[in-house]
Amino acid sequence: MSKLVTLSLYKMLLRECRSLAVAAAKSNNKACCILQRPLDPNEYGQSRLFDLPLNHHHREKSSQVNAILKFVAGSICEDRRMPSVTGFAPEVLELAVKSGFRRSSEYFGDDLHLDARKAQGMAIAAIRELQMQMTLWEQTSVNYDETRNIVCMATSSCIGKVTAEKPGQFFGYRIRIENRNDPSTSDTTVQLLGRTWDIYNARKEKVSYIHAPQGGAVGHHPVLHPGECFEYMSGTDLNTMHGTMCGYFNMALVKKGTSYGQVGDSLDAFNLDEEFIFKLPVEPFQLAATNA
Repeated sequence: MSKLVTLSLYKMLLRECRSLAVAAAKSNNKACCILQRPLDPNEYGQSRLFDLPLNHHHREKSSQVNAILKFVAGSICEDRRMPSVTGFAPEVLELAVKSGFRRSSEYFGDDLHLDARKAQGMAIAAIRELQMQMTLWEQTSVNYDETRNIVCMATSSCIGKVTAEKPGQFFGYRIRIENRNDPSTSDTTVQLLGRTWDIYNARKEKVSYIHAPQGGAVGHHPVLHPGECFEYMSGTDLNTMHGTMCGYFNMALVKKGTSYGQVGDSLDAFNLDEEFIFKLPVEPFQLAATNA
């Protein structure tokens, strides 16, 4: 009986892995399978700038992805902590599941020997995590600027009601901009100047238009050198349960060594010729109050 349960869980996990791989392929994310942490309301209005791993396969040990990474064990190289996502080639996730079941009697990191029941419990936790990841993917868009090797990823989540006096939902969204150029071979450096947003409700009515080409993002004009990533969380309210958001960031190609700016600063980038200015699109992503 125990073997039948384990086999059923194994098949379920492989199906979930393959579904996530399909979602990743459709996202235009260069076949990188990404696991995300859920949006944390406590991070609203915050931003961070950090270095990317050189191979761009982001790995993070967190309570959100640990159930899956336990199956990975030694299948992927060194672990690096990242703020919001962990990523690797889709086939690695499937190989990790196979490895996990094959080696269920061996050590996994600091864990003790696993018996069949514990392995099954880990599998159930991993299935739930993968299903949650699919929900996040339904509210995520990824755009890849092949010319400049810049990636923009947007993810949303309903994080509460507006107010009792003003019915509606409040959605948080996390923006992640990566400069995927290799710092050892590239000088491609970009600065975020401003943003433009179009927000639509479930009736496809435009309910908000934000045009701030020199307004930065959450008070910042970050500079992304090769191998760096800028991430922030903001939000918007909506008068329906579902909607869509899209837009673009006004970006500038700047000199390597350009200083990070704050909104209100007089940036040299504001005076650059048009040939150095470009738009980084944010593909449409869903606003969905799935748990409201």
